[in-house]
Amino acid sequence: MYCQQQDCEAIDQIINITKPEKGGIPGYNIYHVIETLKIFKNKDAGRPFLSSYFNLGEASVKTMLKRLKENRLIIQMGKHNKLTEKGEMILKIFESKLKIFESKLKIEGLEECEILIMEMDSPPKDLTSIHEIRDEIVSNNCRMAVIGFVDNNDIGFPGLPEYLQDELIRCSKEYSKIVNRGVIIITPKSCLQSLYSFYIEVTKQCCLAQ
Repeated sequence: MYCQQQDCEAIDQIINITKPEKGGIPGYNIYHVIETLKIFKNKDAGRPFLSSYFNLGEASVKTMLKRLKENRLIIQMGKHNKLTEKGEMILKIFESKLKIFESKLKIEGLEECEILIMEMDSPPKDLTSIHEIRDEIVSNNCRMAVIGFVDNNDIGFPGLPEYLQDELIRCSKEYSKIVNRGVIIITPKSCLQSLYSFYIEVTKQCCLAQ
């Protein structure tokens, strides 16, 4: 995976907003921060709306908005919240790199699913690499994750029966074209937050390796 300086700066900003403060772990996470920026891109939204939308307590939403303002990603104008130029730039970076698609599969547990496509220099073709990625996704409160690879025009889901691979390849083929080499992660729709966390962690490791 190739990460640019702007990617690393955006990751640092989001991590800083979600890190524990005064010994307390925030009730929100990376997913909530990025999705809030997306919401403010298109409309204003107050604490009651965000609390209901994310199923978060209003105290958690209040803290998240406070830290978004402290990091100059949003600004309050009267009673309204608006993205700053910095907030727009960080959101643009995530929207250009974080590629997650909604889909449907004829596989039990994945009838409604999310597909994450990420660029990787070494696509996961061996079972050890696949299990490592799967275990990381599942450890973030996701009950199921199917891992595959894309290598130019070659798509595969090693370790799975052929009939399952056929369905998974059929579903992911149109999305896999956005990268030449990378990983395909398919999870139930309820695991969206886990996919965000995985993307942040992989990008963070890429930044540290530079």
